Amino acid sequence: MKIISYNLELDEERKPMLVKDFMCDYDVMHPDPESIYKMMSEVFHADRLAEERAWLISMNTKLKPKGVFEVSHGKINQSLIGVQEIFTRLLLSGGNHFVIVHNHPSGNPIPSNADYEITNRLIEAGKVMDIKLEDHIVIGDNSHPYFSMREHEPNIFS
Repeated sequence: MKIISYNLELDEERKPMLVKDFMCDYDVMHPDPESIYKMMSEVFHADRLAEERAWLISMNTKLKPKGVFEVSHGKINQSLIGVQEIFTRLLLSGGNHFVIVHNHPSGNPIPSNADYEITNRLIEAGKVMDIKLEDHIVIGDNSHPYFSMREHEPNIFS
């Protein structure tokens, strides 16, 4: 399977368009948290980055990735995720399911209050757009690899 990473750039008329950043072959990724953690660590080095970053994995109705977008590059302990930026990329890529992934450089993958707040905002916006947030995964270090909000807090996704 190919993993395709995209950037969002403006065309000549200053309208957003997708531009392929890079593409690599990768074993089939299932939408389970462990597989996503493995892919994000091996391809994007999310478990080793010194600053917080956030990614969007756009998926089709069969939960197969259509593209991966870096949607935020923050500081050592903060990365801002914008709802509009997420849905712009989802609509341009044709995604109707998605996963948000971000890293905690501290190594502790326990979500912050801000992480829960953005998750709730994305779920609510997704209901309006009929685009479903499947999970929000926080990546830590080798001793605490990841935290899946769907696994630990399934009630917020129902």
